[in-house]
Amino acid sequence: DVGGFYTIENRLIDEGKIKIYIGGPNGRSWFFLIISSFFVGYFKNEKQYIKAFIPILMTLLFSYLSLSRGGIIFSFVLLILYLGSFLKSMNLNKLYYFVILIFLSISIFTYSLNKSSELNLLTEKVMNKKGLSKRDQLALESIELITNDHFLGRGFHFTHMNKEKLRNEGYVALGINNTQNTILSIFIELGIFGGILFISFWMLTYINISKSIKKLKFSAHQSYLNGIKLMILFLFFAFMF
Repeated sequence: DVGGFYTIENRLIDEGKIKIYIGGPNGRSWFFLIISSFFVGYFKNEKQYIKAFIPILMTLLFSYLSLSRGGIIFSFVLLILYLGSFLKSMNLNKLYYFVILIFLSISIFTYSLNKSSELNLLTEKVMNKKGLSKRDQLALESIELITNDHFLGRGFHFTHMNKEKLRNEGYVALGINNTQNTILSIFIELGIFGGILFISFWMLTYINISKSIKKLKFSAHQSYLNGIKLMILFLFFAFMF
C-alpha cells in the first residue's frame, strides 16, 4: 500500500524506525505550502518569476505525493495568484523561458509517472479519495455545538479530551474525530470572544504588513514583507483544514 510521500517511509514507520511527524501527510503538505508561499511572494516582488515558479512546482509535487487534496487545491490557488502577477508583467523573453519550464516540468513528471508503479498507485489513491473526509459533518456539528453553547466556549482542548461526553450529547463525528478546523476549534474552546480575537489578530497583522510595505524604501525589505504577507494568507487557509 502506498501512502505518506514515499512507500519506503511507510515501511520504516511500520518497522518502528521512524515516527509520523508534522501532522501526518496533510500537515506536512500544508507546512510545505506555507513556507513555499513566502518564497513565491518574495521572488514575485523581485520580478524573478522563474524562481517564484519553482516553489509552486515543488509544492504541487509534494502535496501530490502526500495524498493531500487540500494541499493540491491550494497549491493551484498559489499558482493562479502567481500567474495573475506574471501575466501583468509579461514580455516575450519571460514568456519564452516560462513555456520551456512548464513543458520540461510536465514532461519529467509524465515520464516519471509512466515509469513508476508506485507513482501510479499514488495517482490511483488520490483519484479514489471521495467526499470531504467527513469534514462537512464535523463542521456542521462544530457549528451546532458553538450555537448550543451560546458562543460561550467550553475551555481548552475540550474536543480532544471529552470524546465520550460529545458522543453522549449526540455529536457523533466530533465524538470520534477532532474538528479538522482551527477556527472552529477556537470558537468551541474560547467562545465568540476568543474566536474574534484570534481572527482579528491575523487580519490586523495582514493589514499592518500591507501598510508597512508601502512605506518601505528598499526593494529587499518590501520583498521580505510581501513573502510574509502571502504566507499569512495561506496560513489562514490552513486553519480551515
